Amino acid sequence: MEYYYLSNYDNLSFKKAFCLYFKELGIDLNPGDEIFTVMAKDAEKGLETLLVFEDQAILGFLMYQEDSLSNWFFTERIGFIREFWIREDRRKQGLGTSLLKAVLGDMKDKGIKKVLLTTDTASGFYLKNGFVKDESYSAKNKDPVFSLLLA
Repeated sequence: MEYYYLSNYDNLSFKKAFCLYFKELGIDLNPGDEIFTVMAKDAEKGLETLLVFEDQAILGFLMYQEDSLSNWFFTERIGFIREFWIREDRRKQGLGTSLLKAVLGDMKDKGIKKVLLTTDTASGFYLKNGFVKDESYSAKNKDPVFSLLLA
């Protein structure tokens, strides 16, 4: 297994993997859809995607970014996990945990102290990996928010 940071969101292998991920969510995408252009623009603003692959096949990816929450007085710097997918036939083998730990390590190295995400499909996975359901936050998509303090 190898890890690789995606630098080109026009990568056809990534687009196909992302389309498979969305298909599992009941959303049909095509490699030519606008979402990939949006991702490329978001990458210019700090979106990162870590791929895990074996024998030149993508087994999964985790998309994340540094962000901030602010009001009139405070600003809180956070990490946000945007998308996370492991190929169905490779789940429950530790691959997701390994990928998550790599990304959390990168965030910690950047000085990020808190990570947030939403999920409606993988609550158990995140709880097992130290996240807690955090009702002090509400997401626009109404999914539960999970948080993790990085030590």
